[in-house]
Amino acid sequence: MVNCRSVFGVLAMLTLCSLFAAEAIGQDPGDSKVSGKKHGDANVRNFGAKGDGKADDTAAIEAAWRTVCNVRKPEYHGKWPSPRWYVAVNEPALYFPPGVYVYKGTGLVCPEAQVWHIKGDGPNRARIELSDEVYFLTCGRVESTIFEGLSFVGGKGAFRSTWTKNMVGGRHIFRDCYFVDYSECAIGNNADDSPYLSVEDCIFYGRAKSPAIGIAWGGYFDDSQITRCAFEQNKYHIKLGDRPGGNMQIGPRDSFISHGGTKKEADIWIVPNSDPNSRGVNSGQGTIIGDNKFGNEHRDTDKPRILIALEDKASGSDRLSRQHSTTVAPGQGHYVTGVKLRDNLLAGADGEKRGIVYSYIAQAGIIFDHNYHYGAPYPYLIEFAPGIKRLPDHTSGNTSYVYPQERDNKQWGHAAPAVSNLPGYAIPFDPDLFLAGSPEVPAVWQRGDDPGYQPIASLTGKDMLVSGAGQLKAVADAHGGETAAEFTASAKNAGLAVRLDDTKQLQEGRVGFIEVELKRADAAPLDTVYLWLVHNYGRSSERVSARTVRLQANWQRITLPFVVRNLDGGMFHLVLLADQFPNGTPGRFVCGNFRVYHATAPHSGLREGLRSIGDQDATIMLGRDPEQIHCAAALTADRTLTFATPHASIKPLPGSRYRISRSGTGPGILKIAGIATLAAGEWCEVTHDGTAYRLTAKGSLK
Repeated sequence: MVNCRSVFGVLAMLTLCSLFAAEAIGQDPGDSKVSGKKHGDANVRNFGAKGDGKADDTAAIEAAWRTVCNVRKPEYHGKWPSPRWYVAVNEPALYFPPGVYVYKGTGLVCPEAQVWHIKGDGPNRARIELSDEVYFLTCGRVESTIFEGLSFVGGKGAFRSTWTKNMVGGRHIFRDCYFVDYSECAIGNNADDSPYLSVEDCIFYGRAKSPAIGIAWGGYFDDSQITRCAFEQNKYHIKLGDRPGGNMQIGPRDSFISHGGTKKEADIWIVPNSDPNSRGVNSGQGTIIGDNKFGNEHRDTDKPRILIALEDKASGSDRLSRQHSTTVAPGQGHYVTGVKLRDNLLAGADGEKRGIVYSYIAQAGIIFDHNYHYGAPYPYLIEFAPGIKRLPDHTSGNTSYVYPQERDNKQWGHAAPAVSNLPGYAIPFDPDLFLAGSPEVPAVWQRGDDPGYQPIASLTGKDMLVSGAGQLKAVADAHGGETAAEFTASAKNAGLAVRLDDTKQLQEGRVGFIEVELKRADAAPLDTVYLWLVHNYGRSSERVSARTVRLQANWQRITLPFVVRNLDGGMFHLVLLADQFPNGTPGRFVCGNFRVYHATAPHSGLREGLRSIGDQDATIMLGRDPEQIHCAAALTADRTLTFATPHASIKPLPGSRYRISRSGTGPGILKIAGIATLAAGEWCEVTHDGTAYRLTAKGSLK
């Protein structure tokens, strides 16, 4: 689909600039409403600039710039030491009245850290044409920057900071500007810490067939926003990172499209944090890409909307010029975590071959939240490069979620995208069945029996093992028994644990649930506990799922979904750890029944239905067989019914019950696990009391 409005908009912009240039010829600089005479700005007309689109205005622009650079900021007279943002009061601005200004120099240079304010009367009135392959402004460390009301045409770009260290100071503001026909990058920095970027109401239209980047910004870009901008022709519209901090918002109301003159690799390219010691810190947490349009105009269906990839260091000299690498990083050490895509229009074109997100690293944590899918479908929400065979387990804060879509492609007769090409990427919350059939999806709408239910572990509190310095004491449970346990922690990192992988029931990439009954202790109570499902507990301790639970005075059942990404090697433990442990003072909490199981929805643990047994001994398996057992066969001899569990860590919880009936005839007796016997025409009910099955009812079928 061709976006005619965008194409004609850029053409109209350039035409209007030329018209206003003619209007500006011969104009007294003082006639402008925001002229240098009235505001003390360095008006380039006062230094000899013509602004007619023909004359070379280089000397005048550079003379005005030298005047700006020679003005020192006023001294700070506050009570306390000068704040770092105080330089934002610096004047004057470099001012361009209406006109078209031809610049043929080597680029303006900032001699030292100050505040640079470059402005015009609007992008349709003031235009700067760069004749050579230069950046209009190149600076080292800069405290604050303001570009407003200008069009920049040609050159490598408008603004480039070469500083590679800390550049924390004032804000960097680009508003109401058009950046057109640049060959490298319109706006970019190289700092390792550079927050407070603000880009508003701008257009980015790079040179056709160039590797242009609209915005390249990295280095802990906290408190930054790119909003109401149109990205139309670039190889990468936005490049974030490396060292992608957090609290960056792309949107609302940005538009990302493609024009045929440039082969786009991605709308947004995120360069991961590659510090192996970071464990996912400073890797994008809090970044929101939201309320934007990702259009399908001139879509290259081989390319993703969001790309996660390292830089190819050999492809350029800095952040503004480097292209992405196709090197795959299958292990840990490279991180993008906590980036959220929400409320975007994601328009697809026929034949989409890539996921919405495509990642060359394994540790990529993206949250998908209420996006609107339009047109042809994407095959995946997130797709990993072929060299990534399995996903590492979640690290702290790196659990990925998929929330309901507002509208799906089924209304268009298309299949919905899969979550990922690798199992267990995320835990989708999908009550609208947008991703129905994926093994990771909890069926939150489902009630009753689940034929795929599979127990992994079920124990009472007193069956848990102590981890660290602590002790257990049997106490009353929530069901009238004495199977709960009060745990007393006498040191940090003390808690309860049970191993899960040795049951051989854990499955990779399939949703499961943890259910734990907890309450506050009466004496020396802890306020909160950690509930973890941990891979390699005590070693790397990678948390597959983790919560902090605030304890209540009454019993509460905590249900937590999980997906195991990778079963290769190592052990898996369910762990309850004391939180906020007061040094030197024991702290207590109470643990009742717990279960871990695979199912598409929270499950009672009992099978619905009926199992029929014949004229032979039979074993009833917990979690596999239903709670109703019936014998209609004629017994030729005494037969025995026994109860079993798949593993020692899977025990019947108090209240588990079976109802057994016999309608068949014959001389044999049906023996119920040493608890009861049934003759023809009798039934009984057995219930587990936390220790063993007991006979709780018996009667006649007549």
